Formats: sequence, C-alpha cells, structure tokens
Amino acid sequence: MKIFISGPVTGATDYMERFSNAQKYLESLGHSVINPVLVTSNLPEDTTQKEYLSLDLTMLCMCDAIYMLNGYGKSKGSLAELHTAKSIGCKIFYETRTGEVPSVVPFSKWISCKNKLPKPNELVGPVPKYYLVQTVFGDMYVARYTSNGWIPINSSYALASEDAVVVWMELPDPF
Repeated sequence: MKIFISGPVTGATDYMERFSNAQKYLESLGHSVINPVLVTSNLPEDTTQKEYLSLDLTMLCMCDAIYMLNGYGKSKGSLAELHTAKSIGCKIFYETRTGEVPSVVPFSKWISCKNKLPKPNELVGPVPKYYLVQTVFGDMYVARYTSNGWIPINSSYALASEDAVVVWMELPDPF
C-alpha cells in the first residue's frame, strides 16, 4: 500500500524527525511511503503554504492511504489533507501514543462519543482495561479509567478535559 504522511509542520521544530520516524516505521511494515517534507525540502525559501499544500495534495492523490501524525488537528494543511483523503476514498490511519513506536489504527474502528468519553458504568458488557482516545486536537492516547478520570498510560495526569475526547475505541486484552 502507498501511504502519504500528514502532520503539523508550521511552528513545529521536530517535524523532520517525526515524519522520518513515521516513514521508517511504515516502510518496516512493507508499505511504500510518500514523505512530503522530504520531497519538498529543496524548494525555494519563498515557497508559500498554498504552494506546499498544492504539491502535497497532488502527492496524496497518488496514494491508497494517509497516516495522520499526532497533532494534525492543529494544522490547517493536515486537516485539508485529511478531508481530501476522505473525499478520494483513501484509507485513514492514525499515529497513537502507545510508547516509542506508533501504531496504525483504521478509522473504521472508532466510536464517536459526541461530547465526552463515557464512564465505564455507561458501557454495555465487560469494561475493557484500556481505551484508545483521540482529542479534538488530533492527539491520541492509550488511556485507562481511574477514580481520577481518564489517565493516559504514559502519564500520571488525567486528560485535561474529558470533553476534549471526540472518538474512542476499546483495546483488546491483553494490551
């Protein structure tokens, strides 16, 4: 599968490394990858955001899927790429915060939670130990529910606002 990488660039200092790590990860899974920051890295300094986006969308149209890096929701360009990917029928994958290596999660497995992530007593059936949650900012976390709220597994702090979570999915046991 040919996969286009999308994520925040403007204002980010580590974007080259993040895109490169995603490229290496996806290639290790056997995919062909288009890394737009690598492809456009030698353009003239006066290249505008509109021109970058035009090139990015052309490259995206060559792909079967898009891989959204964490923080994409804060980037107008990434949101435009995501919208385009949906409109042309690309598969959509999201980077997750499950440790050092990002995971690929198909969009079709997500459950909308309208305003907030449900409490375990609001779920039907056995309550899973872990959930994958995505915030309105495009950040993803593997989280567990505690008496202090939803806690990302790589943090001791609760998510800033449960209302910021827009979609979630249960993770299989053992995670």
